[in-house]
Parts: sequence; structure tokens; C-alpha cells
Amino acid sequence: RGLFVGKPIKSRVDGRWILPISRRISAKDGGFAGTVAAGIDPEFFNAFYRNMEIGAENLVVIMHPGQAALVREPFVEDAFLTDKSDVPVVSALSSDNRVISIKAASQIDGVERIVSVRHMNSLPLIVAVGVGYDGALEHWRRDAWTQGGMAVGFVAVAGLLALLLLRNLGRLESTADELRRSEQERRSIFEKAVEGIYRSSVDGRWLMANPAFVRMHGYSSEEELLAAVNDIGTEYYVDRTMRTRIGRILHEKGEI
Repeated sequence: RGLFVGKPIKSRVDGRWILPISRRISAKDGGFAGTVAAGIDPEFFNAFYRNMEIGAENLVVIMHPGQAALVREPFVEDAFLTDKSDVPVVSALSSDNRVISIKAASQIDGVERIVSVRHMNSLPLIVAVGVGYDGALEHWRRDAWTQGGMAVGFVAVAGLLALLLLRNLGRLESTADELRRSEQERRSIFEKAVEGIYRSSVDGRWLMANPAFVRMHGYSSEEELLAAVNDIGTEYYVDRTMRTRIGRILHEKGEI
């Protein structure tokens, strides 16, 4: 005795689709007193959903429990002419399961969508809202590609830095080896020279002396020589001003 919604029919007058609805009129005693029937233009609903700009791959369908499409946006006439459905599993709905969400490919346009389907509480109708599967994952895929690209870039940069570090370490090690060889050669020349060679600090202390210099001055070891003199300028030079003059020339010219 409630509202009856029939399948869409095409007007023979102007070719437009009409959604027929009717309702029984009951007499005071409960007997049959007639029916009230009307036709609704589905475009009214299509225009409403179209203004919402739901997107090319997205979908809104109002269906009869028998799966016949009553309103569909985007509008496709085949939805009203065949038994095919955008949501082929409406039969999965039951009184205990009024809402379901599924991934399904439409039999009308072939688009794969994530669809939520539910019964309308006060009407014998089912409404389905679908989002294109590719569109639903677009942001996730874009973020995944961005994050993946960043990760690859980070790994590439880290690898490049590691390569540069290894090269620099190799160069440093090579330089260190050359310095060690140079020091060994210099030390060998210093130790084996027949001339006396020494190095002193600016304030007049012995820092090192070769064996020839140690022997020339009558000491038995370098350590004994270094400990014996605290001020070369006053304790070792005959002319105590000589070291000061030598220091001044070295400071001005860098060599003698």
C-alpha cells in the first residue's frame, strides 16, 4: 500500500524518459478507492547530481530493488534499456545488512569503481555511489611516486657522498703514505749526514740534533745535548748578539 516506483519508460510523445510513481487510495473502510499516478522527469535528479560535479568516472545510481536503474548520473540510456547493472551484487543487501561497500566493474560502461550501496529508509529504493578506482588511488599513487622518488634520490645522494668520501679517504691515505716516506727519507738524510744539523726554538732551546752534531760537541746522546743548554744565544754563541741578528735576517728575508 505504500509508494510504488516503476521502471523508467520512454514517452511516445517527445521521447523523454519518465519515472512513473503511483500510490493506492483507500476508502474509509479500507477498501480500494483508486490510485494516484504521476510521472517524474529523471533529468531533475540528473541535473542535481550534475551540479555537484561528481566527476567523469564517479557514479550516482538510484535503483529499484530489482536492480533496474531509475536515475543514473552520468546519464547512459543503455542503463534503462537492458538488464545490465552498474552494481551487479545488489542482491547481497538484506534487512540485516543495509549498507555494503564493494569493488565492482560496471556492466554499463565497464569502469571499475569502489561502490557503496544502501537501502533508502522510507522508500523502496536503493542508492549507490561509486568512485572510480583509478581516481580513488590517484593521490595515493602520486604520493607513493613522490616518496619513492625522494627515497631513490636520497639513496643516490647517499651513495654519491659515500663514493666521494671513499675517494677522499683514498687520497688522504695516499698523501699520508707520501708524507711518511718523505719523513723517512728526510730522517735518513738527517741521521746519516756528516755535517752537524740541529733545529732550535725561537726562544733559544735545542729541539733536535743529528748524531754528527752531537759528536762535534762532545755529548754521548741527543738527549744529553738537549738537556745541557737552556739558552743557545747566551750559553752557546761566543758573540751573544749573533743569534739575535740571525733571527732578524730570517724574519725579514726568510733565509740566510
